[in-house]
Amino acid sequence: MKVKNNFVSIIALGNFNPAILSPDFLKDSCKFETTDEAKGKATPVVTAIEFGDTSFILELEKFQIMERNQSSIDFLRIMSVMVNYLDVLKFTPVHVMGLNINVDISEKDEALFDKLNDPRFVCKIFNSDTILYDKKMVFSSDGETPIRWEFTKGDDPVYKLSIDWLEDFFRVNLNVEKRDIIKARDQINYLSSHSEEIIIEFNSLITQIWN
Repeated sequence: MKVKNNFVSIIALGNFNPAILSPDFLKDSCKFETTDEAKGKATPVVTAIEFGDTSFILELEKFQIMERNQSSIDFLRIMSVMVNYLDVLKFTPVHVMGLNINVDISEKDEALFDKLNDPRFVCKIFNSDTILYDKKMVFSSDGETPIRWEFTKGDDPVYKLSIDWLEDFFRVNLNVEKRDIIKARDQINYLSSHSEEIIIEFNSLITQIWN
């Protein structure tokens, strides 16, 4: 089994001012440290800045920080910047916080597809018993039907797992959302404080399915 870490990202949905985001603001106010040169552009509705493998996109209703090509899955750096940003701009309305893990896995074994066609198997790994959404019929090596699962651990957060078979490798994306943050702003720290647990669960998913 060969795993390629494509990216991790942290996303906040709310109401933002793209004009605020700049390389200096990220370094001075959000404590983002890098030796990479800033590249990007700004308009009244979106600002996009890249520092090497780390990118920032700030839109009117969405702020995303993404880190690509990590040697191991880690949210510490981008989580810190997001939390610092929302702490500095503490009156910014935030409704949802989410994180994503995206990897490619090179492995083809017919036994894999039996596991991938059983949502109970995945729920057991994540200690969940509630399937909210299940979109698939049959997942097979010669088919094109992707897997789309949405499930919860209790009432919150919501986990969304997608798996695609792309001819000779699987693309796996896990999205975890903490919702209704506007009712309790301290919940912006939920994903930060639980990111290690989520990474362990994701690695367990990969190990138990592909090993």
